[in-house]
Order: sequence, then C-alpha cells, then structure tokens
Amino acid sequence: MHFCLSCATDHAQADWVCPHCGFTPEVRSGFRCFSPTLADQGGSFDVASFEGLAKAEDSSFWFPPRNRLITWALGHYFPQASSFLELGCGTGYVLSGVKRAFPQMTVTGADIYVEGLERARRRLPDTELIQVDGLALPYRSHFDVAGAFDVVEHIDDDVGALEQMKLAVKPGGGVMVVVPQHKFLWSRIDDLAAHRRRYSRAMLERAATAAGLEVVRIMSFAAWTLPLQMVSRMVSKPKGDTLAEALELHMPAMLQRFLEAVLDIEQATIRAGVNYPFGASLLLIAKRPEAK
Repeated sequence: MHFCLSCATDHAQADWVCPHCGFTPEVRSGFRCFSPTLADQGGSFDVASFEGLAKAEDSSFWFPPRNRLITWALGHYFPQASSFLELGCGTGYVLSGVKRAFPQMTVTGADIYVEGLERARRRLPDTELIQVDGLALPYRSHFDVAGAFDVVEHIDDDVGALEQMKLAVKPGGGVMVVVPQHKFLWSRIDDLAAHRRRYSRAMLERAATAAGLEVVRIMSFAAWTLPLQMVSRMVSKPKGDTLAEALELHMPAMLQRFLEAVLDIEQATIRAGVNYPFGASLLLIAKRPEAK
C-alpha cells in the first residue's frame, strides 16, 4: 500500500493522489518528491560526490564484490521475493545489480537527493525512482524486501530509518542493511562521507531490535582486506576535498583486480557459512515479524 504523508492514511492509487485528502507529491526533474525541501541538499552527503562515485563504481575493487554479496544474500534468504525497495539508492549501482540478478523482480529506488536519482535514471531508465526522507517513507506493507547499503550510518536516527524500512515491507518481509564496521577505522573518509557512526555487531543488532526487526544473521565482510585498509587509513592521508576523491578507489588496475579477487574468495567462505568476527563492513539480514 501507498501511505499518505499528509493525512497518514493508506491508499492504493497508482498516481499517488491521496483519495482521502488530495495530497499529490511534487514532481521535480521527472521524480515524485515526497520531501522536496530536502531534495537538493537536505541530508549530510556531499552531492558533488555523485558524479565521481558513478565513474568509479564499475572499476573499483569494492563495489562489484559488495554487489555480488548483496544479490547472493537477497536470493539466499528471501528466495520468494518479487519486489524490492532500495533506500538511499544513490547512483543506482546496487539497484541495477539487483535488477540484473533478478530480472523478474520489481525494483524501486528511493533517495533524498534528486541529483543522485538523475544518475540512477541513467542506469535504470524504466524503474520507479522517488525522492524521500528516509524517516518518512510513503509505503506500508508494500515490498517483499527493503535494503539500505551504506546509508543508515549517515542518519542520526538510525532506529527510525530501520523502523520505516520495516513498515515498508510486508509482514514476514525482509530488511537488508550494510554499514561500516569498527570505530578504530574512523578516518577523514568517514568525515567526508558525513558518517554519524561506524558500527559494532552489537550496536547494529540493538538498532535492529529496537526497530522491531527479527535478526536473522549479521555477517562481517571485507575481513581479508581489513589489514590493508587499516594501514591505508593510518599511514596515508586521503587526497582531495570530496568523498569520491578521498575513497580508496583510485589504485592501479592490477591491484584493484587482485583485491576484488580476494574479496570474491572471501565471499565464497561466507556463503559456505563462515562467520568472521571482524571486517570493514557488516551485512544485516532481518525480517519484519509475521502479523499475529
């Protein structure tokens, strides 16, 4: 169901016009905007980074393996899912990977920034993309699975964002979240990314439980490359004034491919059931409780 943010009622209108109060979302650059006052610079992320990230994603060692882990987890833990929402879809990189892996799945992208959605539209021209505040989603019991990948660490009220994702999926539906792990990895990159926190496993579990989710699995990944990331962040100073410039993405192609292969081998062990106690990131698999 759609959820009217004006009068707080459910409806099923395909055009998003609320039959109860007449509320219609503003349209900007072809996107329905449910929080238009935040659409340009309403959050903490530097929108100037979108273009650089879009160029770096395909060639970096980090994003392709992360996509493969996400799509594996989606298919493994929610094999019957036919609809998927990504909160904070940014340039559409993850969502396009989900669409390739599951071509029959209906996917929807949501982001606070219209500028990010404009780049996502290049990858997903026929996909519904909407502008939203992550703390006020216009859906109730609508999707089979909702995901947010390196997003909730940007939000002050992470429990509120997780609760909104829970409400957006059907009872028994899934919620998937990727967040950065280990406070000791905090660096200028986190500052440029406007992270509010890096998580421990216990922190993430507490947030999910507080949002009313049932935790299925929390897994660390990028464990094998963690020593390199520790050295990189302690020894080298990130260059540039934007996130895209500072991220560890601009390395020689051979090194990028080597690290990508390392992450792929590590993921094979994760899929086999290995639970690493450490890693640069955490992946949460959770469910909305079944209706009683």
